[in-house]
Amino acid sequence: MKIQFFLIYAFVVLVFIPLKTSAQYKDFSLSANYFPSLNPHRDFGLQANMHFGDERARLNLGGEFRTALWGNQLTSQLGYLRLVKNGNLSFGAGGDLNLGVALFVNRPMLVIGTTGYLMVQQTIGKRLFARSTLGLRYANCPGYSDYSQFSNTLEADFRLGMGVRLGKELE
Repeated sequence: MKIQFFLIYAFVVLVFIPLKTSAQYKDFSLSANYFPSLNPHRDFGLQANMHFGDERARLNLGGEFRTALWGNQLTSQLGYLRLVKNGNLSFGAGGDLNLGVALFVNRPMLVIGTTGYLMVQQTIGKRLFARSTLGLRYANCPGYSDYSQFSNTLEADFRLGMGVRLGKELE
């Protein structure tokens, strides 16, 4: 079971990350995340993302390390972002699918989830930008039900980050 999970995880993380793409737009960003939820816990995380696409639609590939109800976890993300640009501001809506592993003391466990969010991005100069998102995230760690009545969580997802454009300029 562990080997199959590791192979699926490696496939999602490594195979889907394009080493060379002809996309008009590419960027890399780092963000800090805060996840308040209905449960009595508050979680934090760090996220790295790459976006590929054009000025209206982008594929999101990323990774995240965060604390969660069941402890620390590492997840990979595959998502889609739809954008509207207005001068130096961009507004968007998107969603991510998350697949990862909870770094539980007794044994690592599968974590799956999904996130839907709204995004605002402010361009700073020619290549830099600041990005903020607000969304909802559902996460599930099925194996954690052996240890607690909480094996899933619905939480708000606040992200603040900075990034740099890697591709050619969009008009």
